[in-house]
Amino acid sequence: MVRKKASEPSRKELKSEIDKLKREIETLETEIAELKKPNPNFRKPKKLNETDIEIMKLMREKGLSNNKIAQKFDVTEGTIRNYFKEIV
Repeated sequence: MVRKKASEPSRKELKSEIDKLKREIETLETEIAELKKPNPNFRKPKKLNETDIEIMKLMREKGLSNNKIAQKFDVTEGTIRNYFKEIV
C-alpha cells in the first residue's frame, strides 16, 4: 500500500478543484464573448473640421469661455454649448 503525505490532496479534492477551474474558465469565456459584441450605444467619433479645431484651441489654449467664443464666431452661447456636445 502506497501512503500519501499528509499535505497532498486526494484525487477527489483534485477533481473538485479541476471542475471548479473549468467552471471559472467557462464563465470567463462567456464574459469575453459579451465584451466582443458590438456596443449599440457606441457613437463613432466625428471627424473634426477647421472650425471644430479652432473652437477647441480657443477653449484649451486661450481659456476662453463659451460666451467669448460665441462672440468671436457671432453666434449665441447656447450654440457653442450645443456645438461642444457634438464634438466632445
